[in-house]
Amino acid sequence: MIGILGGIVLLYLAFIEYKNYGKEIEYKSESTNTTSFITGVTMSSLNPYFIVWWLATGFHLVNQSAMFGVYGLLLFILARELCDFFWLGFISATSNKTAYMWGDRAYKTLSAISISIFIVFGVYFVLTGVNTFFQEFF
Repeated sequence: MIGILGGIVLLYLAFIEYKNYGKEIEYKSESTNTTSFITGVTMSSLNPYFIVWWLATGFHLVNQSAMFGVYGLLLFILARELCDFFWLGFISATSNKTAYMWGDRAYKTLSAISISIFIVFGVYFVLTGVNTFFQEFF
């Protein structure tokens, strides 16, 4: 079911991107930190791969760090969150600051690539999910 729902979301994202394809690019200089933060938290926490990572790899790392007691666990949490914060912050700041340098042609090319990737993975996830569903229950 996660694959089917994830595939539908990807196809919806492709549709939204296609709907905006070719429109004028707006470069905003004002900050929407609160809205961006809430959107980031929501998208991360609802990402099925985020949940799967924490149930598999993350759980193991938490267990390993807990062997060093509370301080080991706190150090792991701090290191993990700082890595995410700095890496994703770097990606966000870099893409925001350089977006105006790319121009319309690069924007359209990246949009077309993005739409294609969303469609390919969306269809793949839906078909794989439906196939698995019918194999398991019928």
